[in-house]
Amino acid sequence: MEDTNSLIKNIAVDIIASTTMVALLNQLNTYLIIKNYNKNFYSQENLTISSVLAVFGISSYFIRKYK
Repeated sequence: MEDTNSLIKNIAVDIIASTTMVALLNQLNTYLIIKNYNKNFYSQENLTISSVLAVFGISSYFIRKYK
């Protein structure tokens, strides 16, 4: 029973974290679209921010999986 409870908690935390991450990425995307409306959308700044977020998400996933 203890394993089931911890599994449910882990799934709930994963759902909350992924939902929060999607919401934050959506906000960031909207901000960047508005900010760069008259510029090239794939600017260096946008690619850097996307890369940092991707690395953060992937590393946090592996840290949680293999700790």
